[in-house]
Amino acid sequence: MAELKAVTDALEVKFAADLKVVQDHADLLDVKLQEKGATTQNVDTLVKSIKDNFEGISNVRKGNAVQVKAVGNMTLPVNLTGDAPRDYNLNVVLVPGQALNVSDLVGSVNIEGGTYTYPRETGGEGSISTQII
Repeated sequence: MAELKAVTDALEVKFAADLKVVQDHADLLDVKLQEKGATTQNVDTLVKSIKDNFEGISNVRKGNAVQVKAVGNMTLPVNLTGDAPRDYNLNVVLVPGQALNVSDLVGSVNIEGGTYTYPRETGGEGSISTQII
């Protein structure tokens, strides 16, 4: 009986020590969460930028202008005359039409510019050619 009492006492002491470690860790996490919550605020980036750069901004006046980059040339080097450039879809549109999917309605296509063209199968004979609109 004395051995059983000694074992239970030892287990109770170990359990109390383990419980204290867990409680200390939980308290530490709680303190960290409270600190994080206190520092997280909705900061207006424009107001913060003005406050941080107030000295430089206040020195701007006539004769002491702000330095800006030169305007870039955004024109195309290509003279577009005639038919617009085309990008082709490599999936053939079948007659009769295929089943409609949601992705057909809300999908997006990235093209380089001009017109996006789908080839069409008419079921006839002859060579492959572009569709004339």
